[in-house]
Amino acid sequence: MTSKENGTSESFISGAKINLWVAPTDTSSLVQTPESFFFMLGEREQEKYRKLQLDNDKRSYLASRVLLRTALSKTVRDQIPPELWLFEDGTHGKPAIAKTQLTSLPVPAPCFSLSHARHLVVVAICPNLLGSFDSAIGVDVEPFNISTSRFSIDAALTKSEKKTLESLSIRARAAETVKLWTAKEAYAKMIGQGVSLDFTTFEIALDPTHLVRSANHAVDPDNVFFCSRMLHFRHTTYFLTLAMYRPPGPDPVIVEHILDDPYVRDHSRTDAMEGDEHGRMATTYT
Repeated sequence: MTSKENGTSESFISGAKINLWVAPTDTSSLVQTPESFFFMLGEREQEKYRKLQLDNDKRSYLASRVLLRTALSKTVRDQIPPELWLFEDGTHGKPAIAKTQLTSLPVPAPCFSLSHARHLVVVAICPNLLGSFDSAIGVDVEPFNISTSRFSIDAALTKSEKKTLESLSIRARAAETVKLWTAKEAYAKMIGQGVSLDFTTFEIALDPTHLVRSANHAVDPDNVFFCSRMLHFRHTTYFLTLAMYRPPGPDPVIVEHILDDPYVRDHSRTDAMEGDEHGRMATTYT
């Protein structure tokens, strides 16, 4: 399914639709004047920023919070400024819009998920169409040349998942390992548990990516949608996977907003993506 969007200031995503925002973490404004963005952050966010020791971690965290707040404001047509969003942590630490603010939103409550990799931050936003739990979206992004040993990924796989990877050629195994890892991360974020979840309690099959066994009895595997794709950004290749909990029906439309420097001005490229015959995503530039 292909969708055409006009710019990035559209109204809230209706139906099964996901807005995906992608931006760098190493822009000159973030590197040279990070304090100029503090007005957007709440007290807890500023405190967490100051506790981070490494400059790269500081920039990545600041970029993710600024991009999230900016994207949420675009979602509601700027009726709520970025600095006025209120957040609270769920049971397992996943941030969500504060319940005290939900009643004042001009649109149905959106769900969101964050991920960042080397020099890149991603925010995914979608409507909570089923309303059965606080989270409905998860996203994970990793550099494509990732070392699987970095994650001790074997310990996170079921016997069937290991068998699938072992049956592949060395070249194919590298790509499918990253695809499987990002899918498992995205699913864990989708149900609001993240890395606190035992990744062997659920199972994902590839080609096409789909949930075989859920770690949450409230989650019907048939209602979980996955989208995996390669993302080329600033001479680096990343692998990105989305997981969304939604009603049965057509696959969601995904609108991607590529922002070269969202922290200075909005000059994004909007891409509409559609599924191909292999269950992956093809990108059509609009």
